Amino acid sequence: MPRLDRCGTHYQRLTVLLKAHRLQYQRRLNLETRYPYLNFNYTEFVDALLITPTVLFIIDPQANQKLISIKSRLPSTVNIPIHPLTDPSCDIASIAYHYQTVYLSPTELRHIKQTFTQKSTCKRIIDTYHVPDKAIKKGVWCPGCRTVMLTYQHQVWSCSNCHHHYPHAYLNTLREFAILYGPHLSLNQLNHYLGLSSNQSIAPLIREAKLPYIIKANQPIYCLNRLFRKGPY
Repeated sequence: MPRLDRCGTHYQRLTVLLKAHRLQYQRRLNLETRYPYLNFNYTEFVDALLITPTVLFIIDPQANQKLISIKSRLPSTVNIPIHPLTDPSCDIASIAYHYQTVYLSPTELRHIKQTFTQKSTCKRIIDTYHVPDKAIKKGVWCPGCRTVMLTYQHQVWSCSNCHHHYPHAYLNTLREFAILYGPHLSLNQLNHYLGLSSNQSIAPLIREAKLPYIIKANQPIYCLNRLFRKGPY
């Protein structure tokens, strides 16, 4: 669903970016689901790190070139093997089987995860590609006619053009904005991106989407990563 006017200078580029980044999200979450024993991490210069007690995997098309950069950021006391993977679809479990020596305790695993997390920043698409925020359309597109934004009244999403109700259309909108602005959004941001007025309660939608949250500066910050998992809501 386009977030920009089709005649706008950013339209074609943003359409391609949304598709590419959504595939990346799905691939990462599939890895999490497939290998639940792995601690999942991001850094600003590789696609993903998969950290186990016996081996650290770098998953990136240029993994071999980035091996030294990753190694330099590990604590000097850690001498865990690092295995570069340029293809995320390979059988990681079979490769991990060949690494039997345990190098990291649970405490050390958490410490390494925190080390990379604290030093990492996930740049938003609009920042990376210099797309102005004012050019991004806010609201929930009608998935039927795809011509107007849905209206939200009495906890129902409806289209003024095709006159149908779409109770879960807002989930795709949240996915789009998670890709554009990052997966951690405040209550005000969620309200704004869904095109809701200040007097409309977003609480029922958050409960329905089962969004987890953390408290930061005395306000909840919601994590939208789970919206990219396959399955019903």
